[in-house]
Amino acid sequence: MNQIIKIDFFSLHSERRRENSTGVVKVSDNVLDITYPNRNEWSSAYYVAATDYDQYSIVVGCPEITGTEPNVYVMFRSKNPNELARKAAEDSLKTYNLDIKDFYKEC
Repeated sequence: MNQIIKIDFFSLHSERRRENSTGVVKVSDNVLDITYPNRNEWSSAYYVAATDYDQYSIVVGCPEITGTEPNVYVMFRSKNPNELARKAAEDSLKTYNLDIKDFYKEC
């Protein structure tokens, strides 16, 4: 299934400025194959590493622009997640030796 999506992302690889791009995503099981025609260096397969299906998801991909570093997103359904959702995401991150404090709050 293909869907057109509009992505706003914060790029650390371009002087920490907000960039906008439109992409196409193909969804299959826990894989989001995202293609950005005008920013191919951000195109990649992104995998759902963890989710509770209701409040948060942790998504990981390795786009060309990040080299050998994975690109990790912690996404909440709410702009202001409650303490339970935040704690569940934090616990999932710990399984990958990551801390929620390592991420930027962008939206």
